[in-house]
Amino acid sequence: MMKSYRKSSLSLALGVALGSMALVPALSHAYSVENNVLGGSITTDGGGDTLLFPFYTTANGSTTSFSVSNTSDATIAAKVRFREQANSEDVRDFIVVLSPDDKFDFWVAQDANNAGKPAVFWKDNSCVVGKLQDVNNVKTLPLVDNIDGRAVDPSVGHVEIIGMVDLTNVSSEGYSLAVAAKHDEAGIPTNCNPIYNAFESRAKVNAMTGPTGRGGSGPIVENLAGYDVPNALIGAYVVTAGAAGIEGGDVPVVVKDTFNRAVLAAQSADACTGTDFTEGNQNSDVCFQLYTWDWQEEDHPHLGDVNWVIASERDRSIVANMDGALTALALRGDWSNNPANRVGYDWIATYPTKYVYLDDCDGDKVPDENVNLGNKIIGTLPACQTPSPFGPGGGDRCMGKAFVDAFDTEEGVPSRPSPSTQGPYGNCNETNVFTYAMAGQSYEPSLIQTQAKREVRYFDYLPSEAVRGWLDQPLVWQTDVPTHVNNRYDGAATQGLIWIVRSTDDASVNNGSLRELDRELSD
Repeated sequence: MMKSYRKSSLSLALGVALGSMALVPALSHAYSVENNVLGGSITTDGGGDTLLFPFYTTANGSTTSFSVSNTSDATIAAKVRFREQANSEDVRDFIVVLSPDDKFDFWVAQDANNAGKPAVFWKDNSCVVGKLQDVNNVKTLPLVDNIDGRAVDPSVGHVEIIGMVDLTNVSSEGYSLAVAAKHDEAGIPTNCNPIYNAFESRAKVNAMTGPTGRGGSGPIVENLAGYDVPNALIGAYVVTAGAAGIEGGDVPVVVKDTFNRAVLAAQSADACTGTDFTEGNQNSDVCFQLYTWDWQEEDHPHLGDVNWVIASERDRSIVANMDGALTALALRGDWSNNPANRVGYDWIATYPTKYVYLDDCDGDKVPDENVNLGNKIIGTLPACQTPSPFGPGGGDRCMGKAFVDAFDTEEGVPSRPSPSTQGPYGNCNETNVFTYAMAGQSYEPSLIQTQAKREVRYFDYLPSEAVRGWLDQPLVWQTDVPTHVNNRYDGAATQGLIWIVRSTDDASVNNGSLRELDRELSD
């Protein structure tokens, strides 16, 4: 179970929205975020409409397997997006349509048919909207390694699955999309072609029809709240480390009521047509460009879209509410490094919402005024007209340098000077994989990260025989980084994991685990 260190005086909701708050029970191993207009709470029960998976890897021949299940009687279209480790750039996205009680399994690994480059695979027959190859009934979509002429490394990163629209009563060109997605006794959907067609372009998306509530039917874009995705998605993921025969798994963060309405976008490279940020009627122009990188239909939905879909909330950041629930002052957990017994570990720290509100337009490392998205939703873009958290003109926005306390298995006494304070260490990537080792001590190589990108951090002042203990890693931003609307939260919106392995020459006795790190929550 993941422990909560939040003090009772501030065991509150994600933040203040419309002046209301709700009490928050303690975080547990599987926690979720309610993110609705009236505030929300962190719960431990049920599904949601967004799943945030903090980690995937294909490094060193590893495979990461995912599942997403629809626990309702609705037919749900959801966007699946892979974001690479450095800057959360989109390296592959597609739309999957889940019929009632449907489960979709997929995995990401190196593609032997494409020079070992990372790709996403599945054998599932659910309707998937996106370009794909089908070889021996295995569907394949490569992860991209070049964006606008820039090389990116898609071997490690994080994944988001965002519910888009409830298709239960929706038709496209007279064909029921729920009927099209329904599987027969052989597990084959009735006909995926109407679904492919419905998400082909903005014009096709706008032409989807459904009940209006007035006894007739009409375009669903005129009543998007009526097609909101239910909180019915659950999921899991498992990392299998190459040929070592070691694997460990966990569950994602579950976000409830992300949008409170359907969010429609075509799976196409068409340019977004909605660019007037003060436009009152957002229904027919659901795809708004807010950054330099989200100008195409297929770039949506993303977490930044949370802010503008609720017109009455343009003066506050809904993403900041989500961050309030994910923010921690520190990550705490085990370290265990004993190369003699082939024991090693990695910590993983992912910042799943960082891409939404951190940017640096001119690349001078000095943030422009009001660069966070929360201030973009007031109605006009600030001086930074084309913000970007990465790419040309963008600069890294890093976690600040912080000293890390390393403990062994005993209390600190003069003869065993523990804790050791080492650092300072910071994180610039948005999925960070690193390990700690005692100075002068050897360590096991990583099974889940390329060695060139796995940071090794050293501590000292522990007894020479120390091979395990626990660590306290503070989370602070660089002092020049604005985070949220008119406010700088302490800590960071973080998902932390620990991967511990014991690898031997006999794969049958290898073992490993993947679990969440403990989080110190803000006062």
